[in-house]
Amino acid sequence: MPKLIVLTESVPVKTYELQDGVSTVGRSEDNVVHIPDASISSYHGEFTVNGEEVTFRDIGSTNGSFIGDEQIVEAVLMPGQVFRLGFIDFQIGGEGVVEAPRKKGTAKILPMRRGVNPAELETGKRPVHTPTDFHQKSSRGQTIFIAIGIALCLIVIGLLVWTMTMVK
Repeated sequence: MPKLIVLTESVPVKTYELQDGVSTVGRSEDNVVHIPDASISSYHGEFTVNGEEVTFRDIGSTNGSFIGDEQIVEAVLMPGQVFRLGFIDFQIGGEGVVEAPRKKGTAKILPMRRGVNPAELETGKRPVHTPTDFHQKSSRGQTIFIAIGIALCLIVIGLLVWTMTMVK
């Protein structure tokens, strides 16, 4: 019977027995293979076991599934093969498979979508529209704050004028 071996040290459970049929994997506790790691989607993928053959299918995960550096959607996993779901490394175990060494869990730093081009720094030119992950806040709150400030100033001035006329 095939085994799913977790190679990343940060995951507490090290081995899962994969039963014949479909076994789901994900961060949510109702998965057959529950991996409590933020890089794993709630419902990341499915293992289909047919005898000794294990097929993995990604079911729309956020951080993807990989064999080496190649992203996969569906693949037949061979005994001894190492693969990655999110940032967690796994191996398919079975008869005669030597377990790969465990790895320390490390956060992977993903590149920003758009950086500064060194040529732009030297020329001083900047594109008219630079797409970023940050969005400009609306100025509605600032407008309301200014309107309230003006109203309070007018009330204070009115009270001063009223008290000056009453004193005479």
